[in-house]
Amino acid sequence: MARHPNVVFRDIFRQLEKISLFFSNFPAILYSPVRCSLAIVQVIEMEIHHEISRGIVIVTFSGWLDTTSAGKFLEYCVLLPPATPIIFDLSRLSFLSRTGLRALLRFRNMRASTGSVVVIAGSRGFVDTALKMNRFNRLFPMYLSVADAIPAIATAAAPIPRVWGGA
Repeated sequence: MARHPNVVFRDIFRQLEKISLFFSNFPAILYSPVRCSLAIVQVIEMEIHHEISRGIVIVTFSGWLDTTSAGKFLEYCVLLPPATPIIFDLSRLSFLSRTGLRALLRFRNMRASTGSVVVIAGSRGFVDTALKMNRFNRLFPMYLSVADAIPAIATAAAPIPRVWGGA
């Protein structure tokens, strides 16, 4: 007969409390069910919006671009004007997962067929590291800020190199 999940968690926490008593560096309060359940339930949403400046669409992200929000991102991108240059402002994005990277690449490949330029601006910290580790700095022109990206795109649209991978 299967045990109820609350009973299983209670048993796990009791075992962890015994272990924590053995190791004085790990206080038992760290393993309390309330703290762990709060950590499990915590979900960070992504917020996304865009504005148009000098004929360039600036898409601003905040929060996390991960498995739960990548679909929302692609649905939102359908609303963007076609065949216009796009700047992804990632200055307020705090986390970027592999699924989020794939979503960015998928959008870029969809826009490449229309000749639209897609650039990234303002990435920093973990997001910047994730982009560079996956060599997205070779796939997307990257700028320190949106203010740096706007004149660069407005003067001349960079050619779009062919990217590996599918849609």
